[in-house]
Amino acid sequence: MVRQIFFCLLILCGWTTTVCGQELSEKQVAATGGEASVLAPNSLVSLAMAATAGADIIEIGLTMSSDGRIIVFSDPGLDRLTDVRSLFPGRQSDEGLNYPADFTLDQIRSLKLKPETAETTVADGFETGTGHLYFTIATLEEVLELVRLMERDLARSITLIAEIKRPWLHKREGRDLSLAVLKIFNDFGYRGKEDHLFLQCYDPDELKRIKTDLFGRFNMDLPLIQLIDENGGTETMVEEWGRWVPYNYDWIFTRTGIRSMAALVAGVGLDEMRLVNSDGTRLLADFVAGVHDLEMKLHVLGVNKNDSALSLSFEERLELFWFELGADVIHTASGREATRYLFNRPEKTLVPPESSLMGHEPPDLFMENGSERKNGDGAEGVWNPEVPAHPSQHFIPPTDIDP
Repeated sequence: MVRQIFFCLLILCGWTTTVCGQELSEKQVAATGGEASVLAPNSLVSLAMAATAGADIIEIGLTMSSDGRIIVFSDPGLDRLTDVRSLFPGRQSDEGLNYPADFTLDQIRSLKLKPETAETTVADGFETGTGHLYFTIATLEEVLELVRLMERDLARSITLIAEIKRPWLHKREGRDLSLAVLKIFNDFGYRGKEDHLFLQCYDPDELKRIKTDLFGRFNMDLPLIQLIDENGGTETMVEEWGRWVPYNYDWIFTRTGIRSMAALVAGVGLDEMRLVNSDGTRLLADFVAGVHDLEMKLHVLGVNKNDSALSLSFEERLELFWFELGADVIHTASGREATRYLFNRPEKTLVPPESSLMGHEPPDLFMENGSERKNGDGAEGVWNPEVPAHPSQHFIPPTDIDP
């Protein structure tokens, strides 16, 4: 850990003359896991590099160890980015993953955290382009101490987006991830909208619980971001008749759903492939317009330089999402390149939204293929936006919103 912090200090001393002093623009870069295209995601060095390279926002993922410590790590399992299988063989769960929640902090500290770009492992670390370089997983307290240090050195505030990662995994073990996270943020003085901290999560019920229950315990009122996964994904699971099943997000794309979200969150986030198809054709145009009309921020996730299914260059995708779709924040592991593009881009005329939620009556479900969808039991039928498609839909929209 001392080695990592020393490296961070070198970065702070040597790179503070970059574009990090520029004013925040209406279009912003959220560096996912820090400068994760170069260094191990969520490591202290990666986060420091993103801040000094000029990213408007640093995005971190938060999960919990078996002894209740909050660590900064985004993957569901430790397997892809660490050497957990060689150090702790045979510890995988029934799902085939080594979950952080099954290891103590000391055990997690013993793991070597590798960069996303590392392809092979060696006995003394992970093979990288610069030699044998590895890092360890940080705690949330360590990251916040580093943020305070960087704010002092850079003479500016650093905005964080902290994601509550898969709270359902901890719930089934009787642990409260969100409560533990809020306690630490409260201890560091993060309490209101002016404190440069956003909380995001894929679980609408958890965000509602945070807003209506947990914030009151700490006298907090932080802005929230609702992330939207595919219906068959594992980011959010709900318990149903003794089984954990994927959450169904379809209700959010209804008129009532989007207004319910606007009463709860400051922004919504979707993966780039939810907003355009493989050739760049726009999807969910009415939903995007509705997000803007209801004064929420649109976050586009996963806009990375080297791993997109879109047949567009990185720069073309930045242009498309920021200046054609009207995204407010792009989340990327390639923060330096995105910041440089935004900083050097010549002034151009913005493309106005194609439609407006408030200007006309949108379809019941903001889907490009009309109202024909599969209903909850898999049969073909016409979607009814007032009836949840899945019995696990137990989010209750605010009653004071006119649908």
